[in-house]
Amino acid sequence: MRIHTRLGLPARSVHLVLQVVSSSSELNDAVSLRTGLGIDEWAVGVALPFEDWLGIRHDPNLAYDLSLLRRVVDHELVHLALGGVGPEAYRRLPRWFHEGVAQWCTEEAYYGDVMDLYVASRFDQLLPFRDLQESFPRDSGGAALAYQQSLSFVRYLTEVSPLPFVPRVLRRVAAGGSFEQALVETTGRSRIELESSWQERVRNDSTLLLRFLRENFFFVILLLLSPLVLFALVRQARRRQRLRDLWDAERRETRGLEDPHGDNG
Repeated sequence: MRIHTRLGLPARSVHLVLQVVSSSSELNDAVSLRTGLGIDEWAVGVALPFEDWLGIRHDPNLAYDLSLLRRVVDHELVHLALGGVGPEAYRRLPRWFHEGVAQWCTEEAYYGDVMDLYVASRFDQLLPFRDLQESFPRDSGGAALAYQQSLSFVRYLTEVSPLPFVPRVLRRVAAGGSFEQALVETTGRSRIELESSWQERVRNDSTLLLRFLRENFFFVILLLLSPLVLFALVRQARRRQRLRDLWDAERRETRGLEDPHGDNG
């Protein structure tokens, strides 16, 4: 009920089928059997809202964090709840919105670390949301960044929207509207404008900067000291060269005093 309340969608009575498998290949086979599609190797959970099916990968032979298992289940339950908008509307919602809302609703990041987001923003490596409409990157690093971006962007949209962002957008799309139009009607700005202002927010987030400095303290110190170390090495090399030049000059003068006539005697 808490999930549906946050989404602004009516609760549905369903007969949920939960299938737990022990490997990525088993999860892939289970999804493929129902959809004809495969999944990414890093996936640990899949929800099929219009089949009321939930698949979870859990290897009983490995030490497993139960809090992580709970987070995965909660995350996938949000995807099931999003099915309340209907099949057509569900497909019109971009992937980044699906994943961002699922994390926002459970108030927990699903994959990756927020520092991935900060570092990508500082090096201009954020993924354009237009590339996250249909799917996420296949590699685990790219997927982790996509999840972090999605959560951060949805949080930002809920902050800047003058109306309840998630319920409003879901209602508009469920009524037949396009997602982009629902975004404009709810926030007053286009996705491109919102994405640009969000990127600026992430780049200038002082809390992320402080965390980055704290977690990478020794690396930062080495980075700051490297110009000084290089300067000291160059200065030392020049000093040694000057000393060698002086010694060479002294040796030449000494040889001149010992043999004033040179080799013509």
